[in-house]
Amino acid sequence: MRPYPATAFLRPLRRGLLNVRRSRGTFFGVAALFGVVLIAQAFLALGLGTQVFAVRSEFSIPLLTRATDREVQQFFASARQLPGVSSVEYVPREKAMELERAAHPEVVTLLESDALNPFNDTAIIMLTGLSAYDEFAAFVQHPYWNNTVDPAAFAAIAAQREEQLSALQQARWTGSVAFLLLGLASVALFLVVLELTCRSALGRQQDLFVERISGAEELSITLPFAVEAVVLLSIALLLSLVCAALAAYALPSSLPVLAEAKRLIAANTPALIVAEIIAVLLMGCVGAVLGIKRVHSSPHGTLAFI
Repeated sequence: MRPYPATAFLRPLRRGLLNVRRSRGTFFGVAALFGVVLIAQAFLALGLGTQVFAVRSEFSIPLLTRATDREVQQFFASARQLPGVSSVEYVPREKAMELERAAHPEVVTLLESDALNPFNDTAIIMLTGLSAYDEFAAFVQHPYWNNTVDPAAFAAIAAQREEQLSALQQARWTGSVAFLLLGLASVALFLVVLELTCRSALGRQQDLFVERISGAEELSITLPFAVEAVVLLSIALLLSLVCAALAAYALPSSLPVLAEAKRLIAANTPALIVAEIIAVLLMGCVGAVLGIKRVHSSPHGTLAFI
């Protein structure tokens, strides 16, 4: 194979950039790609957020009023030594009432008519995950803590666990659907690139015919269309990133899945940018190659989807 000089690469590159500037379909192409890329990024963020979304395995353990300070401190020290426990917090009964007032103000208003505080001192125990629940439940229900832990806590933590398992199942199912839709959006994006390449090539069929009969190599013919596709994809990607950043800023971080997605994306921004750049280059180049072949093999100038 004869050597391919650098100028032979630069000329098709300049032609591709010039085509983007002069083409009347540039705005349409960017708009079509922008819409699909934005949808794909939304599915990606949703999928990532649900995959890393760890349901807060937080359990409230009411303590008996007759428990001594020594027994309470011993319970807290033993709970912190469990491998599945990430944090233990002591909540006095006054703060417990304030928390209940914030969560259920109508209930606390009724209770405030009584001079006595009906809430107990509480231990808020956060687990590393629901997989640590069995060990945690066995610890709380151990007879050694009969004078420390309110027996009503046993049924309460079992109910909390069922709620958290249900939430975790829903998160995983949502993530699977999001990644499936992401795959479909990626296919749709590739088909849009293919169609735009075919339309661009059909508008220059005579130029392509002249290049081929003059002995031009296939690379020099395809490269301008690859450059055009990559530039359009890059513009669409930049616009979608700006819109995604604005949406992430505007949406409340109180949504657990959104908060996890923000945290994960912020921690892996360089890797995600590199991955998206590689995807843009591959999709643009492959779409250009297949689009040119499609037009070349169609004597009547059939488009990609026909």
